[in-house]
Amino acid sequence: MADRIAGSPPPSSDGSCDTSDWVPGDLSSVPVDQPVAGVRALPLWRRVSLIMVIPVTVVLTVAAMSLVRIAGSAETGSSGRLAALAADGAALVHELQHERSLAVFVLDGLESDAQAAFEQQAKTTAEQAERYQKRQRATADSGVPGAMRDRFERITVAIDDLPRMQERIATGQKLAMSIAVSRYGTLINDLLGLRAEAAEKPADEGLRKRLRAVAAVSTLKESVSAERVVMLSVLARGVLTSVDRKDYQMALFKQTQASETFTSTATSWQREQYDELMIGPDLREAFKLRGIIESWLESAPGTETQLPSNLLDPQRWNSALAGKSDALRNVEVKLDENLAPEATS
Repeated sequence: MADRIAGSPPPSSDGSCDTSDWVPGDLSSVPVDQPVAGVRALPLWRRVSLIMVIPVTVVLTVAAMSLVRIAGSAETGSSGRLAALAADGAALVHELQHERSLAVFVLDGLESDAQAAFEQQAKTTAEQAERYQKRQRATADSGVPGAMRDRFERITVAIDDLPRMQERIATGQKLAMSIAVSRYGTLINDLLGLRAEAAEKPADEGLRKRLRAVAAVSTLKESVSAERVVMLSVLARGVLTSVDRKDYQMALFKQTQASETFTSTATSWQREQYDELMIGPDLREAFKLRGIIESWLESAPGTETQLPSNLLDPQRWNSALAGKSDALRNVEVKLDENLAPEATS
């Protein structure tokens, strides 16, 4: 029998083509120096099988690329929604920080007209809380991991409980100042946790670093607020305890840590915005008053020390630290506005 055509199935003993052990598209028998001639010499059904290899491969490749693109779009959408929620959470934190300080004024009787200011702030907080909850519900409906859903539930419970605590403070019902400050702090920390989680979501390392820089500003701002509250409480009681001293020093330490994190992660543009916005008389006053406090702390040893009556005016301290907090809030807003398009693209 004449030699079989290169690349065709081997003949069986009766002369027919045995295809049982032959793989379509196997060109191992086609001469390497005559590929075109070898393919043309194949039977029609063999050539059809070879032609089909190309479109099938293309279809599979395109399908794989589409799946990757869809997964990437889902990841980007999730990151953008969480970044937007964290920004709304930061706005709520700002109102809660002001309300917490006013609560100290009311509960410790620092000012006779503090109650009216507290009630007005409580209304502002409630409005921002409503905006935040609307965004949180939309984010939860789009699907979030279990740990994130747990955080959402804690925040929801704390916000729902907030009106009852506000009423107790405003109406003069008995409520320990330490309990009120602790409850505000728990809610604030959960909201700030959204910043940290949002910074870990994007695949792009550069975007993650910029989000970490914004998170550092939020952490710095809460540490400034803690400094504000600790000293308001001390000024109200007229006594500095060892716990107060420790809390005050921890607030300053956390500010240093947050500032270092911001410096190491922020872009040159982010640092420029910070430098431009962190100026003004309130910041100079806050720096000056801190110096007064630190000088006194150095000269006031012991576990419980009486404050000099003329050390600081509570309202002066609160006003300066509130102004510093507002300046940091302006930085947050500026950085969030710049990140919004990129976080969702």
